[in-house]
Amino acid sequence: MHSKDKNKITRFLRKMKAFLITRDALIFLFFLICSAIFWFTNTLNKTYELNVEFPIEYVNVPPELEFTTELPSSFSVKLKDKGTSMIFYQHKEFDPVIINFNDYSVYSGSNTWSIPTTALFEKFIKKQIDQSSIIMNYYPEEIVIEKKLLDSKKVKVEPRINLNLQKQYFLCDKIATSPDSITLYGYKEILDTLKCIYTQAYTSDKLKDTLNTILLLDIPEHCKANPNKINVTAPIEFYTESDIDLSITIKNLPENISVKTIPEKLNVSFLVGLSKYKEIRPSDFILSLDYEVLRKSDSNSETVTLESYPTYIKNPYLKNNKVKWLIEFVEPK
Repeated sequence: MHSKDKNKITRFLRKMKAFLITRDALIFLFFLICSAIFWFTNTLNKTYELNVEFPIEYVNVPPELEFTTELPSSFSVKLKDKGTSMIFYQHKEFDPVIINFNDYSVYSGSNTWSIPTTALFEKFIKKQIDQSSIIMNYYPEEIVIEKKLLDSKKVKVEPRINLNLQKQYFLCDKIATSPDSITLYGYKEILDTLKCIYTQAYTSDKLKDTLNTILLLDIPEHCKANPNKINVTAPIEFYTESDIDLSITIKNLPENISVKTIPEKLNVSFLVGLSKYKEIRPSDFILSLDYEVLRKSDSNSETVTLESYPTYIKNPYLKNNKVKWLIEFVEPK
């Protein structure tokens, strides 16, 4: 930019600055502000028309009903009033119009059911409108509902949970759901294919305490559920190492035969939850050896089987699962 142009801009800015600080400039700004206020006040005092939306909330809708027409989501009310009221309406959050299905006979023989809205307007809308406002009209004047009655079926709930646990923490009992079954509503041909309903998939962080959570159900398309979410409990606790010496049970043993094993007892190690630690008893376990296997064996030792153990222990194993044996004949008494 040439120095001559820069000088022109500088002189212009100086003149503007000088003008703004003069008495005439202040008088000009004063009347400009007064004109704006007058214009704004005059505008607000004019009468306008405005469509105001009042939301509709449907409650206690029977799950066995399917609506074949879309329910209106709001009331539209046309109001007439001054601009001050219209500004209020434009920025106000209105309370919803509550349509409670318990207040109506929805199980009539007809598939079409109508709700007159006059009483709803008087109860929910009119009290939210200023007395100065003129109600021009509102819509809908009647809510017409086309409905269909669905079939129902009670099905078991199956939780879909992936548990990540900290070291030596285990699930100490079955994962429980409350309720353990729900009622599904839908078309018969869909319900007939369902044996259970699953929760939405859930993966936990590394847990070291019992999980209590609420999960939504994975509801099939074109179906409804009551309820649509359940409580899930996964009991988790710390497991400690323990062991127990157990005698060996000989299966299929004839009356005149006695079998002695060497050793007579074997040690079983396992993990057990702290809450069950003191409940462990030898009678909760069965170590077995089959006499028929011994009779036919050419070996000098055989494998003992841990046939039964409590469901609440983890990772049971025999430190030594081999025994020698001695078969003796017992004289009848």
